[in-house]
Amino acid sequence: MPRPAIVNNKGSILLVVVVVQCVFALALFLAANLVLLDEMEAQYTVKAIEAFYVAEAGLACGVAYARQYDYASMVSLLVGEDGVGGGSHAADDGLLPLGPAVAYGDGSFSVRIADNPEPDKDPYSDTDHMFILSSTASLERRVRKTLWAVLRCPQECSVVSWLEPQQQ
Repeated sequence: MPRPAIVNNKGSILLVVVVVQCVFALALFLAANLVLLDEMEAQYTVKAIEAFYVAEAGLACGVAYARQYDYASMVSLLVGEDGVGGGSHAADDGLLPLGPAVAYGDGSFSVRIADNPEPDKDPYSDTDHMFILSSTASLERRVRKTLWAVLRCPQECSVVSWLEPQQQ
């Protein structure tokens, strides 16, 4: 009768314990990563909401400024203080006298005015008495939000609509 082969199982339980610990460590790492990503997303969402309200404050400020101007002054804002539109002179085009950035809360906003592109297609003149006021809010962590208001300014400026353009 043949003798049974000697089987040595010593130390095999150590291998099982190490594999189970590695699986638990990986699961714990992935769970911690998910919690961290969720926290970062929540912080970004809060900042995006803050940016929306900063941009909205910029629009309100811009509308208040626009209501102080007559139509000819509004058209002169399209080309800026230097009186030349586009090209290397574009930095001041459409910039309201508020300045390039106004500090507000935890961020800042910039307000510009542009000609409604229809029907004349010329961004530096106006024929339809319609203007687009844009407010761009900038917060920390490169959070930006832009809102638009369409203004009708035949005599006194009034807001026709508020828009939120597609964000990048």
